[in-house]
Amino acid sequence: MPKKWPKGTPPEPPAPLRADNGELEEEGEPLAEEFERFFLCPLCGARVSVLLDPSVEEQTMIEDCEVCCQPLEIKYTIEEGKVAEFDVQAA
Repeated sequence: MPKKWPKGTPPEPPAPLRADNGELEEEGEPLAEEFERFFLCPLCGARVSVLLDPSVEEQTMIEDCEVCCQPLEIKYTIEEGKVAEFDVQAA
């Protein structure tokens, strides 16, 4: 169960995420045609994912957290076929 935070209190910075194979997920990974990116929800702290399309060089989208259902603004940039930037904020 995700940790509950008092209103107005931001969660602690997340620890580095690990892919299912145990390796750290890092910026600059080579990409497939479409892929799943894991991150921690900035509102509830749950580990959730989003599908990214590497054929789009720069994108901003709004997606609901799969756990707390709150809207999240997801921004990413693809350079040379790799994730150059990835950011998630409360929308």
